[in-house]
Amino acid sequence: MGTQVFYNEMEFEAKVNEYYSNGSPLVDGYAPFCKHLFIPNFANVLCGYAKITSDNSHLIKSCYDARTPKNYLY
Repeated sequence: MGTQVFYNEMEFEAKVNEYYSNGSPLVDGYAPFCKHLFIPNFANVLCGYAKITSDNSHLIKSCYDARTPKNYLY
């Protein structure tokens, strides 16, 4: 399960390299060695997500409980 890409690997790599060669910039990530390349969804990949509704929101909500009186949220 999860996000799957159904595209020939060699063609996918060539297409990504083409976007980079044509000026799609690398964007800094969370660390100096991490970069992102944002390109159109040419492979028609579907994102694995679900809409949050009143019927399912209770499944993802949680609360914060301090382990000691010193663990404040502010």
